[in-house]
Amino acid sequence: MAKTSQTAIAESQFRSDTPATGVVVINQHGDNRGDEAAMRAMITHLSEGLPDAQFTIVHQFSDPRSQVDLDVPVEYIDIRPSVVEALRLSLFAALSSLRIPWDGVLGRHGRMVVDRYRAAQLVISAPGGPYFGDMYANHEVVHWFYVWLAHLLNRRLFLYAPSAGPFENKLLNPLRRRAFRWFDAVTLRDPFSAEYLRGLMGDKFEVEVTADSALQDLTDETGPEESESFTLAVSVRDPGPEIRDEYESAVLSAIEAVSEAQPTQVVFLPQLHGPRHKDQPYLETIAAQIKGAQWVRVESGDDLDSREHRRIISEADLVIAGRYHPAVFAIASRTPVLVIPYEHKAWGVARQAGIEHWTVDLSEARGDRLATTMKDLLTRSEEVKKIMNERVHELRQLSLRTTEIALDLIGRT
Repeated sequence: MAKTSQTAIAESQFRSDTPATGVVVINQHGDNRGDEAAMRAMITHLSEGLPDAQFTIVHQFSDPRSQVDLDVPVEYIDIRPSVVEALRLSLFAALSSLRIPWDGVLGRHGRMVVDRYRAAQLVISAPGGPYFGDMYANHEVVHWFYVWLAHLLNRRLFLYAPSAGPFENKLLNPLRRRAFRWFDAVTLRDPFSAEYLRGLMGDKFEVEVTADSALQDLTDETGPEESESFTLAVSVRDPGPEIRDEYESAVLSAIEAVSEAQPTQVVFLPQLHGPRHKDQPYLETIAAQIKGAQWVRVESGDDLDSREHRRIISEADLVIAGRYHPAVFAIASRTPVLVIPYEHKAWGVARQAGIEHWTVDLSEARGDRLATTMKDLLTRSEEVKKIMNERVHELRQLSLRTTEIALDLIGRT
């Protein structure tokens, strides 16, 4: 079915005359199956506690297919309006900061956003990121703007377990120190992000470490179906031209270490999709170089949603996760995984799951390091499953704790 415009979706689904709990989710990340999974879990479990809720998601999608169908009605509003609309909304915010709120300055987009905020019992800054931190400082101010708007409109604000930091930007740090205090509660999904935030705000600043929201939904520990072939799921990112050749060689060596041990089927999972950024072309270049595998397939990044990614990983025997959420999906299904962090968030979830021994930083992913680690993972796969199984139920409870805090904040409005 063809997608209608984001504005039309929002206007058709929002019913201002129906009593409901309003929840606005801001800063939802873009065309990314991992952040999609985090959003799915968050909305699903919030809706269980709020069966009458109306959810509005202020997002940065470029691909209409990122507007996923959920089990509850959700409206989508683009975080990036036209220049004129952005200026009008900014003027409204500036006037509101002077206690001169004037709705007449708002355009159609701005009025929709402000109406949703006013109807909301809670504004949630979405799981994902780190969109607050130096890594994405070029668009961080946009995310703070939507937090500021909620603060100006006196809405309860909750930071729903993203990653955060590092915070070395001296120009942005004064804003950050002020803005983090606008939240009524702050949770982060990994211990390293919490260390960064306490370094910025001081040890007395209250932050609770929970876990990635996608861990609220565990995959049944059924393992792969009976097959003569071994399945290896791979999801990696282009590391950039400076280390690309060495990295590709290391990844290929790790794949070949598996295929040399037994007949192996290799399936590549593109996490980014859409018109602006996508993983599929890069994964196809790696797949074309594989030797010795029984068969190799690169899935369509545009066609498979996060639920399919989770299913494929749960049915695999091993996973190479050069992106963050494939590691989360592997942990949720207790599938042995070699983690290749490029940011601190992946180190954080590896530590939480007890699998740091099978984690190799992107800066060290060269030569035979990945192949050696993969051989060890293959040999000790039952041990790894046991470790993850011992940790994953605790991680699920930590992740559900994020939702409990959100529901508690709504209960106190």
